[in-house]
Amino acid sequence: MSLSQDEHTDIINKLQKEIPKEYIREYFRYVDKTTMVNPYNKVLVNLLNKMYSEYRRDDGMLINIPHDDNEYSMMNYLIGNFSCIHIIVNFLNKKILHEASNGNLIATRQLDFKEDMSNWVDEFQNLNNFIEKYQNEILKPNGNGVFEALVKQLERTNKIGKLSEKEMTKFIKMFIPLAKNFVFGGDGDKNDMFKGIDLQFDLGNKTFTLQQKTCYSVNSGKYCYFVSGVGGIKPYDVDYLGFKTSDNELFMFKNNDDVKINEYEIKYENKIKIMKKYVIPNKYFVASKKIKEKKKYGEIIL
Repeated sequence: MSLSQDEHTDIINKLQKEIPKEYIREYFRYVDKTTMVNPYNKVLVNLLNKMYSEYRRDDGMLINIPHDDNEYSMMNYLIGNFSCIHIIVNFLNKKILHEASNGNLIATRQLDFKEDMSNWVDEFQNLNNFIEKYQNEILKPNGNGVFEALVKQLERTNKIGKLSEKEMTKFIKMFIPLAKNFVFGGDGDKNDMFKGIDLQFDLGNKTFTLQQKTCYSVNSGKYCYFVSGVGGIKPYDVDYLGFKTSDNELFMFKNNDDVKINEYEIKYENKIKIMKKYVIPNKYFVASKKIKEKKKYGEIIL
């Protein structure tokens, strides 16, 4: 759409009076995988492949760019990680206003993700277009703070994930003493990326796999357990599902085809949101344990 000079001037004047719309990490926790996360991931995958192909590891799965270590790739981990979306959105909104203050109109408005999520599909398309347009400012270490902020967020998320996996390992050893050869997945590992394997262990002559998730609560009913407040909820091709609740209780369940994902409604600021929860038959319960909030010499105390 072409703008007349008066329209152009009016929009710039309006933007110059605005403050940046900023979002916190949790705001994007329940993005829909099919309509929002997958297209967003596709954009990032294509850009990472183009911008960092020279750093690709021999196994083809990781791109160990500067700032990475040999264990995993922080920028690969960016793909599908809702924790970083807010950093990119906040940067772009500040950039839109900054350019307007200099008389440059790069967008007629800021990115605005409505609380009722009614415009999120379209707004993610706008976000993807901006990421492609300003890829170097977002995904290259150039001192403007975006890349560095993404790296810090991914490091923080990775540490939380590693701690959770260590907790689950000690938890499993308590009630399956013969379990051995524990291996962590994640961070670009192809088993985690495509199968959802966070942890695997050997028992007898068989290897078992587990997906580890944080959640708000696990409640038991007459026939089933209900696991609520899980981010990125979906089916997983693993033997077990592990959960850590907001009040630091660990749960472990066998996974099977009759583990279901149900939708439910919550009222939020006079609006209705559709949420999802796991519904797990009681027969698949394995064990649970409350975690003490103390650590000794870096070890988890259960």
